[in-house]
Amino acid sequence: MENQTVSTKPYFLMVDDELLIRRLFRDLFEIAFPEYTVVFPDTFAEAEVFIRENIRQTAVVMLDGKLDGGRFGYELAEQIRASGSQIPVILLTGTPDRVTIPDGKKHLFNLIWEKPISPKEVAGRIKKLISA
Repeated sequence: MENQTVSTKPYFLMVDDELLIRRLFRDLFEIAFPEYTVVFPDTFAEAEVFIRENIRQTAVVMLDGKLDGGRFGYELAEQIRASGSQIPVILLTGTPDRVTIPDGKKHLFNLIWEKPISPKEVAGRIKKLISA
């Protein structure tokens, strides 16, 4: 898992199965959000473990719609909401269809964005969301 450290700062969790996307956002988010420890699990399974162990220290979560192993971002959002957490959960997807966002699952997310989207625009929108 990239950037997995024990931190006194809250976590900003981004889950995406594409290494290039993770690297692009890692550089941007570490600059745009210095008040958070930015964490990028490599797999769905690593994300599940991170959420289970660190949800109380996590301030923001951004999920890709389709993840490795045929899994989906909404599945992680369900786990976050089942924990009782009301932290902002953002879905960033290239395929906003009923497979990535089944009927009845949109309420799990504070924001849903369709790719492509500028990383700088994402950072700006997240800043507005967390400062509201």
